[in-house]
Amino acid sequence: GKIGAAIQLAKLVSQITEALIHTAQLDAGLFASEAYFRVLEAREGLETIEIQLEARQASLAVVQVRYDLGEATELELLQARAALAELNPAIDSARGAVRVALINLRAVLDLPDDYPLSVVEVDEELPDLPTYERALELAFETRPEFRDLELRVEALDKQKRITRADGYPQFDLAGAYGHTARETSDLDNGRYKDWFIGIGLSWSFFDGGRRHAQVAQLDSQQDQLEWQISALLNQVKQEVESAITDYATALSRLDAAEVSAQVAREANRVAQENYAEGVALQTDLLAAQEREISAEVVRVQSYYSARSSAARLARAIGLQADEVWGFRRESEGEGS
Repeated sequence: GKIGAAIQLAKLVSQITEALIHTAQLDAGLFASEAYFRVLEAREGLETIEIQLEARQASLAVVQVRYDLGEATELELLQARAALAELNPAIDSARGAVRVALINLRAVLDLPDDYPLSVVEVDEELPDLPTYERALELAFETRPEFRDLELRVEALDKQKRITRADGYPQFDLAGAYGHTARETSDLDNGRYKDWFIGIGLSWSFFDGGRRHAQVAQLDSQQDQLEWQISALLNQVKQEVESAITDYATALSRLDAAEVSAQVAREANRVAQENYAEGVALQTDLLAAQEREISAEVVRVQSYYSARSSAARLARAIGLQADEVWGFRRESEGEGS
């Protein structure tokens, strides 16, 4: 029994190690995904400002033409030039943000600074918002932390079995077979063959309570693990609830930001047309451009904030950020 329990204990230790590795992989995946989304956010933010730079360059060209025709004042021309120059610090800041995000991503991936890194865009849609019950059920099934603690409890059972086995009767079998001779020439002589076999029995009746104390200590460790499992249950419930709430909020902010960005783009388009036709003031055009820049920046931030929230929700459930979970919206589930 002692040997069998030791073999089973070794297998459990291997499985515990796998659970720990899985937990570390989930944590590393979350860190990498968040750093990855920060790179995409910074890069798209830079592209947004560069697009606005081109728009203000075009606006300056229109003002210049109207100024040459005598339809615009020198003040309008100076304002157009100032509005264009105001974007240069923003572009420099955005380019620096891209470089910093790439440095952080390389650090998370443990890559050297000169390692060529190509970051591609995300082409998958954001996952649907799961119900709390479904997310919690999946978390209890997939979180490796539960597997780790359960295996540790089972391993202590095997350790107790090994400890108790020290107090059982033990049989020792020893034997030998060979030749015994004074001269080397007699080693192949059958008359000098020698062998023996012996069986020994030992039984430790009393060890001063050492084994009992060891078993009691293992029982205490099992109780502590059971308490850790209970604490982990509550922790996972809180993490899942918080992650779902954050993700729902991020999706709502994204919807609002997309609508605001669409309105700001249309307002800027109308302002440009009105100014080109001379029916709007330059201040109206500059204000519309500023609102569009702000709305686009908020939209980009909201989108990648939702991406990061989805990654944190996946970690709370026990999945990698790039894994697709089969969630349906509650409205779809009710109709099915």
